[in-house]
Amino acid sequence: MAKSEFALVNKIIAHYELGEAGKLETFFAKVRKTLAREVETLNKRVELLEFNYQRSMEDLQEQITDAEEAYDNAFLQINVEDATSNADIDQLIPQYWRGIELAKANLETLKEKRDTITEAYEESKKEEGAQIIEREHRLEVISAGN
Repeated sequence: MAKSEFALVNKIIAHYELGEAGKLETFFAKVRKTLAREVETLNKRVELLEFNYQRSMEDLQEQITDAEEAYDNAFLQINVEDATSNADIDQLIPQYWRGIELAKANLETLKEKRDTITEAYEESKKEEGAQIIEREHRLEVISAGN
């Protein structure tokens, strides 16, 4: 009886008392090749995921920095030329606070976006990692004994 390089093929041959291992050998060679390609593809997807995440975070951090500066500057945005009387000042106060609140809301929205992108990235990376581990395990089981 022919001996296969795949331990699993040898077990199947022994179990079913098969004399011809060629077809099984070819089958498992293709399965192993397919799994190896899937692992490679998944690893590339993780690299791309990490690259895109880093780029998104860099862009978003710039926006957050600008929004933090705009928020700080919002406290300084007082148009005193328009305040010629107490009535004018009374009208400027709500505008002043509205400007501050808008700047704060923009900053908070960007920070929430950052958190959402990070959570999505972590979840995707975890899912891809689990798929890689599963395929590597299958590859290990099929190739055991080589």
